[in-house]
Amino acid sequence: MRTAQEPSNERRWRGRLRAQHAAALLRAGRDVFPLFDQAEADFVAVQARSERDSWFWTWRSTVFSERALARMARSENPLPDFQKAEDMISRALEIDRTLMEGWKHRGFVRWHRAGYKLAAQDRTGAREDYLAAAADFLEALSINPTLKYQIGDRAEVARRKAAELDPK
Repeated sequence: MRTAQEPSNERRWRGRLRAQHAAALLRAGRDVFPLFDQAEADFVAVQARSERDSWFWTWRSTVFSERALARMARSENPLPDFQKAEDMISRALEIDRTLMEGWKHRGFVRWHRAGYKLAAQDRTGAREDYLAAAADFLEALSINPTLKYQIGDRAEVARRKAAELDPK
């Protein structure tokens, strides 16, 4: 008797849903770290079949970007999770340079990380991340101008903040 195997798409969707669910529960003040672990397990289970899938890497990055925001809310260091998220999105963009969601999401990762670094008095790191976020947002907008409704004025604000942090 042969058993059916769960398609990788279902595990990816469940992983993404769990990461988003954890982010929503975080806003309600709940402990969300077990959900992040379950989401990551879903993505790990299908990684071998998804190595060349830009959406896989973009969605998987949300586990780490949302976990980084959860760590910030708990006054914990989010930098390792932000870095993992950025690495995964960069991998997605290596696969597909026209992936507007990848550019947008990496911009948001860098935007939030810049804010964390600025609060931690790392002005140089914040400046670098604000500049990188602005570039990512502008790239996303060049691919799809309707992302303006999601990105808002963050590209311009990021450039302005970077200029304010310039030591010159």
